[in-house]
Amino acid sequence: MTIAHVSTYDVSGGAALAAYRLHRGLREIGAPSTMVVRLKQSEDPTVVVPLADQAEDAAHAADVAAAFRTDSAGLSMFSRGGFIPFHTERATFGKALARNLNDYDVVNLHWVRGALDWPAFFPTRPAGQVVVWTLQDMHPFTGGCHYGLGCRRFAATCGACPILESQQAEDLSTIVQRRKTSVLQHFTGRALHIVSTSRWLADEAASSTVFQGLPMSVIPAALDTTVFAPAERAAARRRLGLTDDAFVLFFVAQDITDPRKGLDILDAALARLNPPGEVMVLLAGDGTYDAVSGVPFQALGPVSAAADLAALYCLADLTVVPSRQDNLPNTVLESLACGTPVLGSTAGGIPDMITDGENGMLAPVGDVDAWTAALDRALASPEALAAMGQRGRSRAVREHALEVQARRYASLYESLL
Repeated sequence: MTIAHVSTYDVSGGAALAAYRLHRGLREIGAPSTMVVRLKQSEDPTVVVPLADQAEDAAHAADVAAAFRTDSAGLSMFSRGGFIPFHTERATFGKALARNLNDYDVVNLHWVRGALDWPAFFPTRPAGQVVVWTLQDMHPFTGGCHYGLGCRRFAATCGACPILESQQAEDLSTIVQRRKTSVLQHFTGRALHIVSTSRWLADEAASSTVFQGLPMSVIPAALDTTVFAPAERAAARRRLGLTDDAFVLFFVAQDITDPRKGLDILDAALARLNPPGEVMVLLAGDGTYDAVSGVPFQALGPVSAAADLAALYCLADLTVVPSRQDNLPNTVLESLACGTPVLGSTAGGIPDMITDGENGMLAPVGDVDAWTAALDRALASPEALAAMGQRGRSRAVREHALEVQARRYASLYESLL
């Protein structure tokens, strides 16, 4: 059984890291896994970039680019510059990717925006090849958005897309959703099986027009629990010049300014807090943030090395995840594995990992008063926080070690072949 894990990146961003960890876990139990990516940043020889056919792939890229110009005509947000959280099902790289995946028994898709071209991939699968798609966000089953942020038109026909600033019942989101559904009707492989890391995302996918009726499993994420592990706090704090007495909150995001991640909610809650001692927030990720609460916010910039990230979790008293919408951010599991409890919102799959009062705390999405109250409780109960951290570590080792996840996936693959 040969396995290809397909991702846009190998180690850049949370979704890519989740895919890479699964790939590593499978290899550690002896499974012949290869990771196939568009952009490689690691030096791992088991991660490969597909070879391109210059003429064939250039023609495909030109066709896709022309199709996007047609799709985006009249939509002003695509000409403004910056990141637009809306993408179609097409990819200029897709022809090369599809061709290089033909010889694998199992193709496990992950976060593949800009790498997977739906019409180049699905209709060309060899008979008998199994395709598994591990969802990291909503994009595979929507008309183009990565998170609906309250919009559930993906369960019908999309249209009037808020990200596209559209009022039209039939717009680009409707067209993309229709094209996705049509492509899957021509899938020639033996199976297409959907995997979600959270129950929330599995339920959303099952209710979608694109994935409705497809077999689906929930397999939690995993990580290396020997890297993300408890460590002595005082030494880690000294390296950053932090005092032992400070109550340190830790916030991690690829882009700390992303409104979906909710840093402003935390800031607003801290503004209402009357702490008995020193409180500060450490930020890891791209971007800058101007706090209004008066609580010191220290931006560390992006932290990519796992050992450095683990050290930051270990020096914190509490990791905070105030997301407005999320699947199951890696930061929750990473923090728990390090023995640091998490205060998270009830968004998406976060409650799958946090049992309120057991291994962390939960607060309703966007409820500033509830977040303030939760922070008050955390400040008043250091012993309770420490016990939560210990229970979180035990659960991470028991349920989220690389080998545990790898064996679950290996069993799934074998059942589909």
